[in-house]
Amino acid sequence: MNIPYRYSHNFSIVYSGVGLEVNAEYEGVISTFSLVEAIYPNVVATTASTRRLLPRTSTNFPAQAQLAHEVTGYANFRKKYPEIKGKGIKIGILDSGLDYLHPAFGGCFKTKGCRITHGYDFIGDDFDGGKTAQPDADPMDTCNGHGTHVAGILAGNDGEFQGVAPEASLGVYRISGCTGETTSELIVKALELAHQDGMQVINLSIGTPSGFGIEIDSKVGNNLAELGVVVVSAAGNMGLHSMWMSNAPASGEGVVSVASSQPAHYYSLFFTDHSNNDQKLIRSDTQSLDIRANIHRVAVVHVVDNKGNNTACSPFTVALQGKVALVQRGGCKISAKAQYAMEAGAVAVLVYNVDDLTFAAFEVDEKIQIPVMCIEKSAGKDLVQRLSTGQSVEVSIDESLEAFAEADPDTVSWFSSWGPSTKLTFKPDITAPGDRIYSTIPRSMGYYALQSGTSMASPYIAGCFALLMEMQPNRTVTEYRSFLQYTTKVLLMPNKNYTSSPAQQGNGRVNMDMMAEIFDLNVTYTPCLFDRSTVPKDQLYRTLNVTIQNLSNASYTISISSSSSQQVTAFTPEGIFSDKPIVREQDLQISFDNSSVLPEYGTVEDKIFIADADIPNEQSWVVGGHLTLRLQKKDTSFRELTLSFMAMRGYFANIPVLPPRNDPYYPTLYNLTSGALIKQGDEPPSYTMENNDIPAIRYKQQFNTDVVRILICKDKGTKEIDPKDISTCRLIDHGYAVSKKRNYKESEVYIFSWTGGYFENLTFHTFNDTQTLYFLGDWTRPSLPNITNRSSVTWVSPRFIINPTVHDKV
Repeated sequence: MNIPYRYSHNFSIVYSGVGLEVNAEYEGVISTFSLVEAIYPNVVATTASTRRLLPRTSTNFPAQAQLAHEVTGYANFRKKYPEIKGKGIKIGILDSGLDYLHPAFGGCFKTKGCRITHGYDFIGDDFDGGKTAQPDADPMDTCNGHGTHVAGILAGNDGEFQGVAPEASLGVYRISGCTGETTSELIVKALELAHQDGMQVINLSIGTPSGFGIEIDSKVGNNLAELGVVVVSAAGNMGLHSMWMSNAPASGEGVVSVASSQPAHYYSLFFTDHSNNDQKLIRSDTQSLDIRANIHRVAVVHVVDNKGNNTACSPFTVALQGKVALVQRGGCKISAKAQYAMEAGAVAVLVYNVDDLTFAAFEVDEKIQIPVMCIEKSAGKDLVQRLSTGQSVEVSIDESLEAFAEADPDTVSWFSSWGPSTKLTFKPDITAPGDRIYSTIPRSMGYYALQSGTSMASPYIAGCFALLMEMQPNRTVTEYRSFLQYTTKVLLMPNKNYTSSPAQQGNGRVNMDMMAEIFDLNVTYTPCLFDRSTVPKDQLYRTLNVTIQNLSNASYTISISSSSSQQVTAFTPEGIFSDKPIVREQDLQISFDNSSVLPEYGTVEDKIFIADADIPNEQSWVVGGHLTLRLQKKDTSFRELTLSFMAMRGYFANIPVLPPRNDPYYPTLYNLTSGALIKQGDEPPSYTMENNDIPAIRYKQQFNTDVVRILICKDKGTKEIDPKDISTCRLIDHGYAVSKKRNYKESEVYIFSWTGGYFENLTFHTFNDTQTLYFLGDWTRPSLPNITNRSSVTWVSPRFIINPTVHDKV
């Protein structure tokens, strides 16, 4: 069979494979070739931040202290080890490039004595994930800012502003452009070059949600870890889309997946409410881009438009000469609200949020010549309430920054993606501050800015690895990970006594104060106990084996304590996917020996017994908890290890890939024109196979699948269709997909339409006569690691009739 393709790239340094551009309809056929071990789609990945940076042409923020350091033990680490700053360690940054002329990076690129020792631009300025890349040798961050912000957190060095490893050497590999998009192929190319250039740590603040851990970039990350390179990646920002959303490549077992936590304080622009004891309240960046806010004690007016709406989406009926307009977000573009306010004489616009989340970035048209900014919902509602009672409100607004206290410090950020990985591996691995982080951006965009996302947490951890490598240059990746991951602080839920699930925070928040204190200990354990299939059916507990090797001449007495985390699931009792994790605060029964002795240069193995809680098997509950191991010396000094674990209460093979049969999103035939659903028992519809008069399938996928196959089958005329009889079935064009991801949003569905093509004996055909047919769909679940058997879900469509007017293509 002749399959048209375009050769792209040969991979041989870290992974053996070839990049080919092939029409997706041939994917199923290619998968049958004996020389093909696996097929990986070249997917589009994006930078893992929650808001886009906007350039400021009027204000440059100064270098200021990095507030994220307040909660991570950074200050104590610096006092203990003032000379350890990452010197001599090479860190690769795969991102949107770097403004290496920024004062925080030395103002040079690849010259003698320069910290930026390596770099390459894989894409060019116009790349958006779809256009042809135009590579060159200069990885300057010209238009995005994300890579420069990441680099500052990791290794910036500008007076008061200090990254985690401010003397590390950097390799800059530009794989995303102005839109923040890249592809799997570009990521792998950059990983290979970074390895060739000798990078010891690689940071990837980029990815695709709901990772399997077997994607090509995840696999290459695993391979690099085996070669001694620490690969760190952002866990993702899909925290509002329930569980099982950990990013790829962060889902790779050898890749360190980093979740985001809240700092204790953050910088923000603000406005002053003089009518409420001069209270300072946070606000967004000023728009439009060339406008500065310089307002002193100006009255605020809550605007209702000429239709009586708070959204101010039509001309205002009130004169606002010399006043600040207060309007609600939503209903129309902010530019429209600002235009009406400007026409009414307002000197500024405050737009208050309609939800409790951090305000998102926005832009207004250049013709808007008054400052426009967003404020939080609570602040807006308070102003509206006071104005409605006749109280006057005066505000002042300028372009200065101030530090504000975080409402829920040292908790997991709302946007941070939930694990575990699709294959039930322990993800994320660790947490670091990632919300409202102050760091470098290109000089043309204002030098410094705030950004949020696991993109900001990932480089913090990458910097910590660089420090550990400088201190302990000859340790393995596994040892470096244990130093960092087993000395963390476990985070509580906001206003709760329960800890967040390991599926949300991993082992906990990085604790730099302790990470250098266990170099004489070699700790091994398996953090994920998988599901019930891994233990005998009559056994009501799981066993967690913890092995500690003592590399010193001091003995320790080990005492163990434990705590349960929240227990979580993504499925209702009816088997319907929930857009928010369903939570139970329930203790697990955890038992262990209260104490043991670790002799000098000796080894001890502790067995931890974790009983299955009284939680239903049917809902695929992910349970977890945390162990604290206190190692006490005779001189009363001690170290503490934090070991987190999780497991599935029921059986992984029972996870409901599809909704229940009575659910409206269960697979069904679908009319593309009318939107009508055709159910079993309905009169078989007839299709001409022209234009939109073709069969289609609509369904919602609730969990990732390894493979989805759609076959077309000739009806044998029997009363009941046997789904196991595939003698008349053939694979249809575009009917084969590997690593098919679940639908994310409540109303989101897959709609698959069939134009009449199918494969038989590696030849493409179309039907040329009237046929009664049906679809056979098969969704193959992922398997647990080291288990080859995979279960699947099969669906048989209602019968339908085709009356085609087309003929064979081949």
